[in-house]
Amino acid sequence: MTHAVDNPLLQAAAYLVSALAQMGIVPTFVGGVAVSLIAKPRYTGDLDALIIFDADNVDTLLNTLARHGFRARFEGMAELARRVRMVSLAHEDTGSIVDICLGYLPFEIEVQERGAQCDVAGASIRIASPEDLVILKAITNRPKDREDIRCIVEIYTNLNRARIRFWVEQFAELLEKPGLRAVIERVLDGGD
Repeated sequence: MTHAVDNPLLQAAAYLVSALAQMGIVPTFVGGVAVSLIAKPRYTGDLDALIIFDADNVDTLLNTLARHGFRARFEGMAELARRVRMVSLAHEDTGSIVDICLGYLPFEIEVQERGAQCDVAGASIRIASPEDLVILKAITNRPKDREDIRCIVEIYTNLNRARIRFWVEQFAELLEKPGLRAVIERVLDGGD
């Protein structure tokens, strides 16, 4: 897949790939931009990425990203990142908001390993697999997430539904959201 460069979020994605490469890190893009690239273009206000990363080293990460024009959006970002395993940045050149999940869970490692390359803004970026995007969207379970799932399901008719059901059930239990399984079943079957 090759995509045009006229979108500031896609430009920010290319800059992020370049910045993280200096640390030997390859991000996997998730969220609205990833759905737009593999399914149906839609508006999103930020860029979401996942990296496998030890949150204890977040100062090094933030310093490296700052040298590439990614500034912490909040005071005390390093301490917040250690607690919630997420950094939120603003990219100066594009004005883009970039949220990076500092992954370590087995599922997050699988998301990273299962990602596929996509050419964007002169860079090769990794996008989460359709199944993993469905799982991530099911976890957040907002109306726009269910719409994203519907778009993915329409395009990718051979999704590994067993994988989706397994991980959604794991997260439903972990997050104490037993109704999550029913929601994903309805969406996978073409309902709301």
